[in-house]
Parts: sequence; structure tokens; C-alpha cells
Amino acid sequence: MSSLHDPNLHGNTSSNSYHQYETFYLRARFITGLVFYPIICVFGITGHIMSIIVMSQRQMRSSTNTFLFALSISDLIKLIFDFLYFPVTLLFQIDIPAAQKAHGMLYPYAHYVSNASPCISAWGL
Repeated sequence: MSSLHDPNLHGNTSSNSYHQYETFYLRARFITGLVFYPIICVFGITGHIMSIIVMSQRQMRSSTNTFLFALSISDLIKLIFDFLYFPVTLLFQIDIPAAQKAHGMLYPYAHYVSNASPCISAWGL
């Protein structure tokens, strides 16, 4: 089984070229996984929880608000599963074997839910 650290993964035999792409990948994973995802997800999760609380009030019951309530739940699920990328990326900075194990156990489920949730939201529109 190939790994990210295999220079022949994509038929690229140039070690220098491989190192350039590996450096870019590791830097991009660090920036997105440890900076952007947590910030965006925390704000999004907080906003959707507040929307769900507001729209679950008795005086907010209408067909439009029921649709928006369901949309908020779907988006909240997406954000929660996207946020799970943060601890795995953090673990890659601390303990690579443990991170690979966590990624292998989490990825199939998180990937499915993270792709299914926006599709369900789009189909509702």
C-alpha cells in the first residue's frame, strides 16, 4: 500500500520535485486543518445552534422556518464532521502513527456524512 511519503506514488522519480510537493501539502494541511477549519467551524456551529434554538420556539413555527430549521440541522452536521479534521490534523503534528490510525478509522464515516449532508441540503431546495 502506498503512503504519502512514497516518492513513486504518482510515477514521479525526481526526489527534489517530490519534496517540493510534499512541503506544499504539509504546509497546506497545517494551515487549513489547524487554522481555517477550526475558526470557520466554531463560528458556523455556534451560529447554527443559535438558529436552531430561535427557530424551535413556538412563535417561529411556519413552513419557511421549518425548512430553515432542517437546513440548519443539516449544515450543523456537516460542520461537526468537518471539525473532526482538526484533531486528526493536530495528531499528525504530535504522533504520526496514532494520527494515521485515527484518520483510517474516522475518514470513511466523516467523508460520507460530510458529502451526504450538503447533498441533502441542496435536494431540499
